[in-house]
Amino acid sequence: MPSIYGLKPKFQDLRRPVTHALANAGVGPRGKSDLAFVSGAFGLLLRLNLPIVPVVRYVLWFMVGLVFLTHHAPRAWCTRRTSRVCRSMSNSIHPIASLLAAVARGISGVQVQWAGCEPDERQRIYFANHSSHLDFVVLWSALPSEIRAKTRPIAAKDYWEATPVRRYLTQNVFHAVFLERVSPNKAKSSEESHFIGRHLIEEMAHALGAENSLILFPEGTRGTGEKVGPFRSGLYHLALRRPDVELVPAYLENLNRILPKGEFLPVPMLSLLTFGKPLQIEPEEDKDTFLERARESVSSLRRIGSA
Repeated sequence: MPSIYGLKPKFQDLRRPVTHALANAGVGPRGKSDLAFVSGAFGLLLRLNLPIVPVVRYVLWFMVGLVFLTHHAPRAWCTRRTSRVCRSMSNSIHPIASLLAAVARGISGVQVQWAGCEPDERQRIYFANHSSHLDFVVLWSALPSEIRAKTRPIAAKDYWEATPVRRYLTQNVFHAVFLERVSPNKAKSSEESHFIGRHLIEEMAHALGAENSLILFPEGTRGTGEKVGPFRSGLYHLALRRPDVELVPAYLENLNRILPKGEFLPVPMLSLLTFGKPLQIEPEEDKDTFLERARESVSSLRRIGSA
């Protein structure tokens, strides 16, 4: 029987990162026993060289249906037998988000390193390169649970509201901040362009509030993964608007191969996520200089992560 997706042997044994991912995500109301069972099932699928993606897909649909029913069940349904499940639905992190985070970490086999800072509950804007639809889920899942609960991704409204499933996941599960992806170049005048940009910045500043953090991809669109593209000006103006919030660069490596642009099914493979040293706008620093420095702070992490 051929190997999974024709991958090399070193990528076939993903049991360790899967187990690590599930443990970090805290999936399963019974703790370690359930985690051991789930990770053992993943390991069995890999040992038997069974196609893991269809199996995961059916399990996900079952779990989504189960969580949806329990999440919207009347309070009277919460009997002694189901009270533990119903209580879990009231947590800050949606159960589906924890489940998808565990699956994303298992598929990507992501290894996380903090090269320039440590995890912290202070308000931050995590900005990273963008090459796959897995990017924000993997980055979000890499954060400790107490930080994940207060971290919201920025999502393009035109794409993530295109279908009911995408809209439900981003709005109700991950509590994403929807932004209209309107190019200022299409504005009829410079005044209208300025108004559009200012409105987007105010929406992100409002989403930060007093305790939230954001995940932002300043390139504005997915790239090829070969290099980091130019940054749009939103990061600069948001940093000016909220100078009290830390700006933390991050680099996601290999996700463009796991779920390339235009593909639907992911290919299990190892990846790396590196967080860098926080930066801020320097006195008298202009927009172009800052954006190039911010882009370089992300690009440089690729060399750190590969070292």
